[in-house]
Amino acid sequence: MPKADEISNWLPEGGGDYDIVVVGTQENAFQEKKEKGQKNSSTELVAVTEVQADIDDDEKIENMDAEASTQDREAYREKTKTKQHTLWEEILETRLGSMYCAVKHVVLWEMRLSVFAKVGLVHGRSACIFGVQSDSSATGIAGVLGNKGGLVVKMNVGFTSLAFVSCHLAAHSHKMKERDENCREVLKETMESIGTPRLDVCSEFDHVFWLGDLNYRVDLNDGLGEKGNYPDEKPHLAEVKKLIEGKDWAALWAHDQLNKQQQAGEAFAGFVEGQYDFEPTFKVKRTKGTEHKDQRIPSYCDRILWKSMLPSLKRVNQTMFTNLPDVTTSDHKPVVAAFEVEPSPQLLKARPATAPLVRLSAVSVKGLIEADALGGSDPYLVVFSNPADVFCSHKQAPISSIKKVLSTATGNGSGLITGAMKGAVNVVGSGVKTVTNVVGDGVASGVNAVSRMASSQKDGMNDGALGSDAVGMRGKSSFALSDETEWTDRELPVLRPLVHHSDLAYVTMILAIYDHDHVGSDDPLGTVHIPLCHPDGPQAFESSTSFTIDVDTPITLFNTTASRGHFRAKVHVSYEDALPAAVEQARSDGAGMEAGTLDRKGGCCTIM
Repeated sequence: MPKADEISNWLPEGGGDYDIVVVGTQENAFQEKKEKGQKNSSTELVAVTEVQADIDDDEKIENMDAEASTQDREAYREKTKTKQHTLWEEILETRLGSMYCAVKHVVLWEMRLSVFAKVGLVHGRSACIFGVQSDSSATGIAGVLGNKGGLVVKMNVGFTSLAFVSCHLAAHSHKMKERDENCREVLKETMESIGTPRLDVCSEFDHVFWLGDLNYRVDLNDGLGEKGNYPDEKPHLAEVKKLIEGKDWAALWAHDQLNKQQQAGEAFAGFVEGQYDFEPTFKVKRTKGTEHKDQRIPSYCDRILWKSMLPSLKRVNQTMFTNLPDVTTSDHKPVVAAFEVEPSPQLLKARPATAPLVRLSAVSVKGLIEADALGGSDPYLVVFSNPADVFCSHKQAPISSIKKVLSTATGNGSGLITGAMKGAVNVVGSGVKTVTNVVGDGVASGVNAVSRMASSQKDGMNDGALGSDAVGMRGKSSFALSDETEWTDRELPVLRPLVHHSDLAYVTMILAIYDHDHVGSDDPLGTVHIPLCHPDGPQAFESSTSFTIDVDTPITLFNTTASRGHFRAKVHVSYEDALPAAVEQARSDGAGMEAGTLDRKGGCCTIM
């Protein structure tokens, strides 16, 4: 924890001109101060500094008490957590002053994340911060201890959704893959409590800011085999220090592990960073200035990254980014950044009868991970949006039919057999629920769900996915060898976003791919983001009444695109004069007949 007299180096008195202040710290620890002659500790807490000057990251918790049990360590943390966190809050609140108030504090062992905002944004007539949620994930020793992990806070500021993730990841240069996995674990463990339960924190908000001691290292041996050019530590250290002395930041960046992993699709997909034109922030002596110790290769362990929805990319601008060499209470030098964020617009609502029509076609996924215990998967698509609930409530999100992908070692060895899992479709109309059974060779009897689209325009109803509920009853399917999974028009939901067509430029369709599990919870297979902007730009909305978007993109799962598969599709958007013909065409094609919605009502086989 920074000393009280050093806090001025990184947190402006009175908060400066910032509307929101976010502080994430790691290894933010205190010790109870003993006065001379006292047997017991006083209530004053002081920052841990030189006591642990040369103990590194994981070694600290491991050496806290080599013989102590996990329960003993947890008890120690709980004993000191409240007192320490209260003091930390007081330090921040005193520095910021009365013009700010806390939005949320989250703490996990020695990791702390505090979000403050100007009082007027939280209280009073002009208050616009709402929807605050938080959670934490422990990824430390045995994957359960809180010496490593992440803290998450999400909130809305007016029509802009923001999320902040503060992390302390696995230490040491050789644990690069563990750091990647830590990130994935944080996202997976917090997705149920932050935002839409089926989307992780990096998949649904306008802007996500990720900060902390991420522990990725500079490695000049990267990609050069087991020994590389510098098999011994001393020559490696000497060469890195030479680059630092020459201020060759580009060379250091070229060998940065996080940068390399991001390029390989193994971590932080879609995130960007500011320019690191200063010395590596670790491992340094606890003095003013930056003097690196010889125990570790100097590295940019301390990072601030951000990611935005594609329509909001230009709405965020980093105005400042630097390190803080005059903070002396750690073997890391902190980093600080400032951002200007343009508010997201309020979308103009459309009446259900005149809402644009959005259809997916030629949808295929290739190379999905195999989620089933015996190989293969049962994938289906769930449609969400940013901003949230543009199509309908996320609890009633439109879904595709469930497909069957079997892994096999026979035939040509490519190993995939695909076929539709036909099911029962509940069609709701005029308050009456009718069941259409898809049986035998796929011949349907009963109500044609698509015919309701035209009548719904007259009745002022929004069908979402044609009002149908997907259930997991297996019918007869035909299988063919293939390395792709495809959905037909009948198996894909027809969408009616309740916004004016010109505001589709600010909407992103989010497709979450899930593996249907017949016993436990469904497993996430990844997400795809499709901005619904006209390919010729926002101005083209007024000169045309329909357009098509070609989608060809990697699938992202928990910040990773490597080996997660590929998604292809066409998205057809119709509005105004083109709407009646598009509705008639969808009806003729039988679009959505075998699609459905996530519905907690219905029978025992309803997808939950």
